[in-house]
Amino acid sequence: MSGKVIEQIETEIGRLADYVRATEIFDESTTVNIHSLVCLMRYSAWKEPDAFEEWVMSKEMSAISGVVDRIILMKSIDESSEDGVEFRVHIFRDGNETFIHSHKQDFVTSCIQGYYIH
Repeated sequence: MSGKVIEQIETEIGRLADYVRATEIFDESTTVNIHSLVCLMRYSAWKEPDAFEEWVMSKEMSAISGVVDRIILMKSIDESSEDGVEFRVHIFRDGNETFIHSHKQDFVTSCIQGYYIH
């Protein structure tokens, strides 16, 4: 399954998760690293499309029908504190179906296609 770029993605996800957990820092540098990870994923989808698709399809998925598909790339939650690090990809099927809501944790959004209004 795994191509060279997929291995780099897995390594980078682990490195970022370790950094956020160890430092509890979630700032501009984290955002830059997330955007770099997104670029690496886009490169993998172009360079190794079969391996990338197989990797993504091996991940846990959930959906709100007609609104959003969620792909969980990595989830590391400390059950005692209900805190942790999670990397997800959201695929919005119809942006008009989304609704304004809040989140308990900090997060970074990076659009791969289309746009996002916050």
